[in-house]
Amino acid sequence: MFWNAAWQRWVLVGWVLVVIAVGVGSVVPGAGPPVPWSSPYYTHFFAYGFLALVPVALNPRAVLAGVIIIGLSAYGGAIEIIQHFLPHRFGSWADAGVNFLGAATGAMIGLGIGMTRVMRRIQV
Repeated sequence: MFWNAAWQRWVLVGWVLVVIAVGVGSVVPGAGPPVPWSSPYYTHFFAYGFLALVPVALNPRAVLAGVIIIGLSAYGGAIEIIQHFLPHRFGSWADAGVNFLGAATGAMIGLGIGMTRVMRRIQV
């Protein structure tokens, strides 16, 4: 089956690597995307949305969604605070707010995807 336990473990390992990459990319000079249409807000929103969507879609529980939203918001807030002390970066409360909105949106979409999977399993 596509969503078996071994596959889920590998997805979570990849997710952890992406979380680390977001953290490193947030403090490295000039790590922003080079595409002209990209706004920092799009980048923050979609990055944190993806980071919330993956674990919640794999394990669709409302409590987990809340923990993921709070955890990613705290992670993003900590990164913004760290950026305040770096000479080549700057932290922003607006970025932290967009991180929260992205995480909340991703978690809600993840709940929808995960619950759809659960309902299909029950009907079979």
